[in-house]
Amino acid sequence: MIILKVGPIYMNHSKVVHALETLKNRPDIEEASKHDVWISLSKQFNMNYIANVTKKDVKITSRPGYLKVQIVYFVKVPFIDTLSIWVDFDNTIEVGTE
Repeated sequence: MIILKVGPIYMNHSKVVHALETLKNRPDIEEASKHDVWISLSKQFNMNYIANVTKKDVKITSRPGYLKVQIVYFVKVPFIDTLSIWVDFDNTIEVGTE
């Protein structure tokens, strides 16, 4: 029963990781504005039906020639009666030189 609850959470998380990797592999992404980075991530999230990550979960640090994107979020799903499953995620990409 736990696998049926946790499996979809990790499958969805793999889509978040894929969105970050796609962003990291974009040419000249380290020169993009924070707004452009968020728009790109948001499009990936919408395309892959990722609902667990919101704008407040994404921290974007940007300087000329450097970009860091960190996504920290959690997923909580009901399990049995008053028990829930809580999973924390923290993923970061860095591009360019700090």
